[in-house]
Amino acid sequence: MSKNNLDRPLIIRDIQEVLIPAMEAVFATKKELLGFSIKKELTEFKDEIHEFKDGMYRFKIEMYEFKDEMYEFRDEMTKFKNNAYNFQDKVLKDLDTLLTEKTMVFYHMEKHRKMWQVVIPALEAKKILAPNQLKRIKALAVY
Repeated sequence: MSKNNLDRPLIIRDIQEVLIPAMEAVFATKKELLGFSIKKELTEFKDEIHEFKDGMYRFKIEMYEFKDEMYEFRDEMTKFKNNAYNFQDKVLKDLDTLLTEKTMVFYHMEKHRKMWQVVIPALEAKKILAPNQLKRIKALAVY
C-alpha cells in the first residue's frame, strides 16, 4: 500500500516549501517588521499630541487675554456711558434753569407791559407828557 502525499505527516521540508510561503501572505515577515517601526510612529504620534496640547494651551491663554481685554472694554464703555449720562444730566439741569429763567423773564415782562398799559393812558389823560413824548413812547411799543 502506498501512501498518498496528502495522507502522510508533515515533514520539515513540507513546512519550508508549503506552509511558510502560505503564511507569508498572511503574517509579516521579519524583513517587513524591521521596516515597520511602530515605536517610531508612536513617538511621532505622541509628539503630535504634545504639539496639539501646546497649541490648545496657547489658545486657552489667548482666550484668557481676550477675556481680560473684553473686561477692560466693558469698563471703558461703562465709564463712557456714565460720562454721557452725567453730561446729559448737566444739560437737562441747565435747560431746567434756563426754562425757569425764561418763565421769570416772561412774568416780569408781562408785569412791565401791564404797568405801561396803565401808565401811558394815565399820562395821556392827565396830560403830564407832551403829545410828541407820548408818540415816542408808543412808538417804542413797550406794551
